[in-house]
Formats: sequence, structure tokens, C-alpha cells
Amino acid sequence: MMHVMKLLILAIFLINISGCWWNTRIDVDVEATPRAPLVLPVPDLFKYEPIPWYIVTEENAQEVFKDLEEKGYDPVIFGLTDKGYENISINQAKIFKLMTQFRAIIDASEEYYKEEGTEDGSNGTEGTNNNKGSNE
Repeated sequence: MMHVMKLLILAIFLINISGCWWNTRIDVDVEATPRAPLVLPVPDLFKYEPIPWYIVTEENAQEVFKDLEEKGYDPVIFGLTDKGYENISINQAKIFKLMTQFRAIIDASEEYYKEEGTEDGSNGTEGTNNNKGSNE
């Protein structure tokens, strides 16, 4: 009998607790949050430092060394073959091509976010730095 009484109390307790859950209504408002604007820093402008070039041949080697000493430089020569000089030009062209590809990727990303921002009436440029070419 005591066992039945404990079960009955437990059942009433569980029904009471679960009854609170059944009567609880949860309203959930779901709202899509807009994607954060793409903020890309504008890279610094690259300024080449001047590089003096000397063409040294057997005929003018002594004259070039004398000129270097007069200007306060150590008379040292780092030489390139004609093929090495050609490779420098090829490498510079490859760097330019790579930089052009990066610029296209950045422009495409920027355009993607601008198009997304037009749905809510904004132009999608909040928070972006549009000073292309500035060195600040």
C-alpha cells in the first residue's frame, strides 16, 4: 500500500510539472542578419628606390671602379648575364600579373558585397575604404 501511495504522489508531481511545460508557449522571431560589410585595407603605394646601374666591360672597368670610389661606394660588382637580366624582366612581369589577379579578386569581392547591400536600400559601402590609390 505504501508503495502504491509513493507512485501516486510521484505521478501527481510529474503531471503537475509537465503541465507547466505544456502550457508554456515560446514565440520565436527569426530575422536574417545582414552579412557584415567587407572591409579591405587599401595597400600602401609602392615606391621604387632608385638603383644605379653601371655597365662594366673590359674597356671601362677601371673607369667605373674609379667613379664608384669617388662617390664613396665600395668598388664591388654584382654581375648578371644577359640571361639573368632577361629573367629579372620575366619575374617582374609575373609579379605584375599576380598583382592584377589579386586586384580582380578584391574588386569581385567588393562588387559581390555591394550587390547584396542593394536589397535593403543601402549601397553596401558602409565601412569600406574607397580611397583607392591613396597612400594613407
